[in-house]
Amino acid sequence: MGRSLNPENVKAVISWVNQGPFFRLLGMEIVELGIGLSVVEIAMEEKHHHPFGSVHGGVYAALIDTACFWAPYGDMDEGLGWTTLDLQTNNLTSAKEGTITARGSCIRTGRTFALTECIVTDQSGRVLAHGTSKLLIGKELLKIGSLEGVLPPPKFLNV
Repeated sequence: MGRSLNPENVKAVISWVNQGPFFRLLGMEIVELGIGLSVVEIAMEEKHHHPFGSVHGGVYAALIDTACFWAPYGDMDEGLGWTTLDLQTNNLTSAKEGTITARGSCIRTGRTFALTECIVTDQSGRVLAHGTSKLLIGKELLKIGSLEGVLPPPKFLNV
């Protein structure tokens, strides 16, 4: 039987990450983390628009980067860190309002690298953007540290 993510760990990590300054600035939040997947959302506001009244491409890039970055969380052993090596974005069409959802998934997660992808959709399921990212994984990279001075619960239920 494979490993199962500890729901208490996932809840603590999502809460901690969603309180980060960049997440608060954009109004972005992780709504789901799983084995090889992540889901990130932004409720569109005027601050997300470029001067022509629709979503700025940087919003798509931030969503894609975030969803790709968190997609391998459930695939990696506890105690590992990771960082983005590259990001490829393809902005396909624009949006003006509603909730934008980025679904990140792992194409392959190895011991030292992960290849991830993301599809960004609007509330009706229309594909707005697509992207891929390569991530470097290793013990020497930054790790998820303490959450307000308390270590999160163990990452996996059955190891």
